[in-house]
Amino acid sequence: TPIKKEGKTIGIDIGQKTCLCVSNGQQIEADPHGHTYMSICKELARKKKGSKGFLRKQQHRTNFINYCVNRINFNGVKELRIEKIRQLRTGKRTSRLLSGWSYKEIFDSLKAKATALGVHVTELSPTYTSQRCSKCGWVRKSNRKGKVFKCGNCGYTADADLNASFNISLELPAISKEVRLRELN
Repeated sequence: TPIKKEGKTIGIDIGQKTCLCVSNGQQIEADPHGHTYMSICKELARKKKGSKGFLRKQQHRTNFINYCVNRINFNGVKELRIEKIRQLRTGKRTSRLLSGWSYKEIFDSLKAKATALGVHVTELSPTYTSQRCSKCGWVRKSNRKGKVFKCGNCGYTADADLNASFNISLELPAISKEVRLRELN
């Protein structure tokens, strides 16, 4: 499929509680049966690896990811921007719950759907996307508390994942660690 030249750019934030949050306002949390990505990962963490129940839950996770990706509206979209998450589960103290969270499978499914529809996929660094205000650009760790984002500078309040997806869709300059430590905002 040829790549689209006209349309808008959307950003997608990938999370544990809300599987996919799109910058056009779509949030895909649960399927019609009430399963969320977090509940599937919790059930997967309780299963013995290699057992039939574990394999069934992995298939359930794959089906849920495909359900979420198929719910995204790609009409009039020319570019899809997603976070480039790497090395999330490294280290000794990684929880068993987090080991069931498969971001690579989500990325692969999103990329396959986008390329089939002729949408260009761009991966961006996820640094400070959930802590930066999408209205004024103020970056503070205290801006995000759980699922709620509240800017300490302008007072903008929104869902934290939705705010992160807005930041991913915008062409914002990257904030280096040195600049962030100087607290210049």
